[in-house]
Amino acid sequence: MVPHLRDGRSSAVLRLASAVAALALALTVSVTGSLPPQQASAATTDSLPGTMVWAHMIPHGLPDYTERGASPYGDQFPLDLIPGDWEAAPRPTSGVPRARQAGLNGMQIFQIEGVNKGTDFVDSWMKEADPLWADTDPKNNFAIAPCLLVWTPDGAVRMIKEYVAGIPGHRSAARSSQGRPIVFVYAIRSMAASDWATVRSKLAAAGISVFLLGDIQSDSSQHGNQIPTSLIDPYLPSFDAFWMFDDGAETVFRQANAYLSGKGKTFIGGVIPGYNRETSADGGFVDARATKSFRNLWHQHLDAALRWVNIVSWNDTVEHHDIKANSNWNITRQDINAFFGAKLRGEAFPKPRPELYATTPTFGVVGQSVEAEGLVLNGGSAPVQVTTRLLDASGATLATATATVAPGADGDATPRWTVPSGAANTTVWAETTTTTAAGAIVQSVRSAPIVLYTSADVTASQLRRGYYSIPAAKALPAGVRIALTNRQAVATGGATATVTSDLGTAARFVDVLQNTREAARGYDVRSVSAAVSIGQRTISGGQVVKPAAQGFYVGRVIDGDERVGYSLPVRPDQADAPTAPLPGVVVTAPRYDIEAGPARAAQVSWAPVAAASGLQYDVEVRPITVAADGTRTAGAATPWLTATVARSQTYAGASGATVEFRARARSSDGRLGAWSSWTRTSFACDERECGTWGGRWVSVQGNDTYLRTSRASHTTGPTWSYGPQWTDQVRLYGSVGPRGGKAALYVDGAYVTTVDTYAPTVGRRRLLATANVAWGRHGFRLLAQGTTARPEVVVDAVVLGR
Repeated sequence: MVPHLRDGRSSAVLRLASAVAALALALTVSVTGSLPPQQASAATTDSLPGTMVWAHMIPHGLPDYTERGASPYGDQFPLDLIPGDWEAAPRPTSGVPRARQAGLNGMQIFQIEGVNKGTDFVDSWMKEADPLWADTDPKNNFAIAPCLLVWTPDGAVRMIKEYVAGIPGHRSAARSSQGRPIVFVYAIRSMAASDWATVRSKLAAAGISVFLLGDIQSDSSQHGNQIPTSLIDPYLPSFDAFWMFDDGAETVFRQANAYLSGKGKTFIGGVIPGYNRETSADGGFVDARATKSFRNLWHQHLDAALRWVNIVSWNDTVEHHDIKANSNWNITRQDINAFFGAKLRGEAFPKPRPELYATTPTFGVVGQSVEAEGLVLNGGSAPVQVTTRLLDASGATLATATATVAPGADGDATPRWTVPSGAANTTVWAETTTTTAAGAIVQSVRSAPIVLYTSADVTASQLRRGYYSIPAAKALPAGVRIALTNRQAVATGGATATVTSDLGTAARFVDVLQNTREAARGYDVRSVSAAVSIGQRTISGGQVVKPAAQGFYVGRVIDGDERVGYSLPVRPDQADAPTAPLPGVVVTAPRYDIEAGPARAAQVSWAPVAAASGLQYDVEVRPITVAADGTRTAGAATPWLTATVARSQTYAGASGATVEFRARARSSDGRLGAWSSWTRTSFACDERECGTWGGRWVSVQGNDTYLRTSRASHTTGPTWSYGPQWTDQVRLYGSVGPRGGKAALYVDGAYVTTVDTYAPTVGRRRLLATANVAWGRHGFRLLAQGTTARPEVVVDAVVLGR
């Protein structure tokens, strides 16, 4: 199988080339400026400077636009897409800012002989990248270079001359360690090896020296999954370094690296996350295997200790190997690249916590396996456990997988489930969760729906497995719904699909997906209503989409913060589920965490007030804060869990914090129930964290004490003081037992009560005393009064009322 980016591009551009050949040969461009003399072969002493991550980019300006009058993108389109043309203002995240978010610090931009000039696209990208070179920190630099596809020496020389002539004034133009402009070349065998020697000679005659970085054009799948070294050998003298575009790179990268290293040539590889060109005749396909191919190739490149790495590609949505944030993958591929790019450069992952991503196939087929990946990129300082479950519509677990991911590592939990015949025409989901060693949830996310077909339901093109990915940080908290009207007329185009959500504001994109292919899209709207029908259509890159006669319709909403949500799928041949109101939810949690256990954590539970099946739940948390002037405020509610089928989870609190929880039910079709009332939990302040100690106290270790420690006095006179703090209640906790003595409690200097810690048996984390006071700033002091018979006073923690 040929990498069909080549086929798709070259079949069109080769035809164009014959028509423009005479013109291309006649074009000449004079170049001014002082550049090093160029030899007829590659330099042997020059090299690539620094450590860089590049991406191959399909020709495009800074805005992502809809290209009015052209074929639509289809279901996979850039998140920076705007409903305009190339002259429209791009979104603020477009261009270099988005590339830097993805961990790139270089972009090589594809140009075609007879179609482009050597300055096309690179000029606008250099203008945006140039200001990043204004400071002294090289980490901020972003470099630009052209990538040429040429068929004639004169065409190559012309485009290089044009590019070099446009470099003056652009600090972001990529250069080698000796200052030569870097020019990438795509498909070196598009010309004979002797033609490249001619290019070198003609450039030398013009006084131009460039660093040529050539694609080895390995086409390994056409050569028995081997690197065709005999075809590449003649080109080695003309190029300074090499990269690769090969859809079989996961298999042949190490082979290519060994070959070029043995020849003394620099190699920057080619990380490709999968391949899927959906054309009717020659489309190639290499399963991305969720994110596994992408991550595996990155690991191979890191193991090879390359200093430059090239990604294929930045924005090729036609072949579905784009890593730029898009509708189907959201920021998952972008984050993966940033994670590994940081490793290459010896830097920390820009997101300093474990990030979770749910990636699932768009569909499953009876008799085949479905795999649901819960990926963790652990930018934190502690290991986390990731658990992924495949669930049916009722919430029953079909398969489970668990893995532990160390700090600084990537890892996944991916359950596998074979689709039985009885599951055809239904839907399953995945839910993936990360937890700490103590069992507290870090993140949780529910996947996009996975629709299930019989083999007769899908066409050959649909058997190419695509993926939807939802980062936990980008899960839309609002419900999404789709409705079909006049559904019986779908075959004749008489049906209408309407997608709505509970956002309350306009979304950036609202999509109708037909059998996981896009049927309609709205920009900056609250809803979309569009006629839908079964029929073949063509999308960008000549891809032909042939939906099955029956199947599913799904709504998708992406908001202005790029959070994504999917509806429950509906089928024209199935009645919609009843839409009775969802039951309310009751939330339970310990009022004081110390009374529930020795860890600083609260086990929070929620349940419907009436019996119901197949429900999911959203759970939110908000802090209770106290300002310097004593004003108590309930902070903003933030999602803790979204669309979870779990009924309880551990919440890790902070010292002295008070938080509140609420929950609501959610149906699989995106309907939402009412929020519960808020349930409050206060977390204790451990004796090591709060207050000052006077006299002799001894630290005591114990598994049942709060955070495993407490302090004990065995005489009269030692004190524990804390405050003043804003509060309306002081709650003191400690141990009781047969040797327990007494202590006097003072608030604001006034005696309140005597605490007696005697008990016939030992008890830990017991409430020793409570002092209720008017809201204000108060301090307390505990004075130990141990005796010979009962000398021991053991204190553990304090809770201040909020």
